[in-house]
Amino acid sequence: MLALKNTSIFTVVAIPLLMVISFLIALFLNSFNKISSFFRSALLIPVVVPIASLVCVWQLVFDDYGAINGLLNLLGFSTVEFFNSEWSMVMIVFIYVWKYCGFCVILFTAGIANVSQSLYESARLDGAKAHQLVTKITIPMIAPTTFFVFLMELIYSFKIFREVFALFGDYPNTNVYFLQNFINNNYYNLNYPRLSAASIVLSLFIIIVLFIFFCFERKHSYS
Repeated sequence: MLALKNTSIFTVVAIPLLMVISFLIALFLNSFNKISSFFRSALLIPVVVPIASLVCVWQLVFDDYGAINGLLNLLGFSTVEFFNSEWSMVMIVFIYVWKYCGFCVILFTAGIANVSQSLYESARLDGAKAHQLVTKITIPMIAPTTFFVFLMELIYSFKIFREVFALFGDYPNTNVYFLQNFINNNYYNLNYPRLSAASIVLSLFIIIVLFIFFCFERKHSYS
């Protein structure tokens, strides 16, 4: 239950946060075509950097004597134990958002670029404001893109196990012990009944989340 609880919390928090941030960045870049190509390329760098290199960087940043704690100590705050406290989940969510934000921005930018400009022009003639253009035109029109981004990020959210395993080992603290850790440990312990049960639970979890979002996408998209 602990693994399922942590996996659910991570999914509910990390994926919407990533999608909102990526969508806002895509809107910003779509307004500045001259610089958007450079920033889109720069944002893709975290996706292609090897995990081993990233783990070394994050250990230097989040360690008890790392960059963040050094800055906190200079400002008079106490040391935060990112690897052994409730802040572990915050750290993993941050790493996930940082790593896949660029990929989502590319997808959202492509979706926004395919929205007909005539819709925006007609709305402006009717007196629509900037936020109304986004909420009434952009978001409904890119619903298929949003669904695809959600699907990809749901898949990538289960790949975060690589970073968790590299940072915390076989048995991370209780705040970041995910279903993938549970499956991995039972696999090496040859506990096949628990391994099979965890795999079924993980599959059902993915199916339920996708079904809910698919219904949401069908309801809020333009035909």
